[in-house]
Amino acid sequence: LGLLVFFAAAGVGIIAIILFLHVTVAEGYITGVVFYSGVVVTYATVQGGAREALIPLYFLNLNIGFETCFYDGMTPLDRAGLGLVFPAYLFVLMILFIWLASRFLLLSEWLAKSNFTPSKLVATLIVLSYNSITQSCFQILGFVEVTVYRDDGSSHVIRPWATDPNEEYFSPKHTVLFVICAVLLVIYVLPVPILLVLPSCTSRGVWRFKPLYDVFFNPFRDNFTFWLGVCLVIRIVIFTISSFFASPDSTLYLGVVLMSAVFLKSVIQPFKFPVHNVLDVFFLINLLVVSMGSLYFQGRDVTREAYRTGDVQSSFVAFLMSVVGLAYVVICAVVVVHFYIRFPNLCSSCKPWPKKQYAMSYTKWSGPETSKAIAIELTPKSKKVTTTGGKVVTFSTADISDD
Repeated sequence: LGLLVFFAAAGVGIIAIILFLHVTVAEGYITGVVFYSGVVVTYATVQGGAREALIPLYFLNLNIGFETCFYDGMTPLDRAGLGLVFPAYLFVLMILFIWLASRFLLLSEWLAKSNFTPSKLVATLIVLSYNSITQSCFQILGFVEVTVYRDDGSSHVIRPWATDPNEEYFSPKHTVLFVICAVLLVIYVLPVPILLVLPSCTSRGVWRFKPLYDVFFNPFRDNFTFWLGVCLVIRIVIFTISSFFASPDSTLYLGVVLMSAVFLKSVIQPFKFPVHNVLDVFFLINLLVVSMGSLYFQGRDVTREAYRTGDVQSSFVAFLMSVVGLAYVVICAVVVVHFYIRFPNLCSSCKPWPKKQYAMSYTKWSGPETSKAIAIELTPKSKKVTTTGGKVVTFSTADISDD
């Protein structure tokens, strides 16, 4: 019961963080952070203290990060299926919030005043849930081939579930999860990156979701709005490699994918702001170092007996935590900067933001074919502005966004 209360509160907390702190995909840095956490969680198969230190990254992927048992007799297949429950719970909370915002004027006015739209919430949950849902689908759909030899010398091949070979593939319980994952692959895992990479090649009806596209594409330059979709495609490739290739081959292929991503990212620089490009490259290089270090410690030159000794394993854990710890420092710095921008008045010792010169323009129609543009200049302290036509406009500067 305690775990259920914890997860219920965690879902509400995630929605609250998105709403009040404006941590959305419209901010350029969240793409790199979520991508980084997804890859590290997939490949950092460590135990003990190192796994506990990676729990924040597991949470970013909507995963627990440690073994749990909600009821007696819980199997690994049950645990894999529960990986789809928490994202579904978040989407239920999202639908509930949007319904409440449409029903209660006070809530809708608060959203308008805080410059937050429901499309930002929907887009952010789509990106946050993508890792968890994709990983659960690949885990449930995975299988292994096992050759069984009979006493008479004959043999036959069976294909049990990859995570737990004791679980029969297409057993009644597995069949239900298999159907759910197959549907998710068709309606969610595959369409989302396609719609983001090739929006112009899809049906015109898709553009009815233009507010969502505006949120997805906001941090990118006009010619490189496809980058978020490319990141999702790379995640599918990484999950495929981790599901169908064993270590160290999978780690080697991961390094090749990451090197290609670093090169492509450095060349095109898709984000509008250079700091977002630098952050994205940093996380990709950090992942590349993690993968190459994993290849060194778990490669073919390290024997199985040597890896079982405490020296090799502890060295790998120390290496992993030093590299991931550097990423934690950068993530914390990003959080601090975001807090300062979102709530500049919380720090009384900080200097106020410099005064800005705001500009606003509108068009006054004087006839069906002619128009006259009137420019309005104001300072943060101005409340009355006289237009070029002599008309006085009164407003509050608090209603003007810095954007």
